[in-house]
Amino acid sequence: MNYYLNVVSLTLEGKYPDSRHELSFAHPEIESQQDWEKMLVKTQEDAERFAKLIDNMEEQKLWENISPAKGSFYRNILGVIEHNHYHAGQIVLLKKILAAEDR
Repeated sequence: MNYYLNVVSLTLEGKYPDSRHELSFAHPEIESQQDWEKMLVKTQEDAERFAKLIDNMEEQKLWENISPAKGSFYRNILGVIEHNHYHAGQIVLLKKILAAEDR
């Protein structure tokens, strides 16, 4: 989730990182509660950065293409939002399954 959020955030800042699907799986191991909490803090900070970038964006820029292959800024922003909602739904389902198993 965070990978694509950060790629689009960098793009909104005028940077165009090498973004390939296989890079989205490179993630630090979560080996402790401290690692988990650190990731949660970073996730919140990244989401706030993304929201601030969108809030400060000129509306006409939404309809500009990043590139022919990547489409408009709007399409990419919406894609990140939809992608994160999809995974949030998966997390909710997993939590329900785990809670049902504990009964």
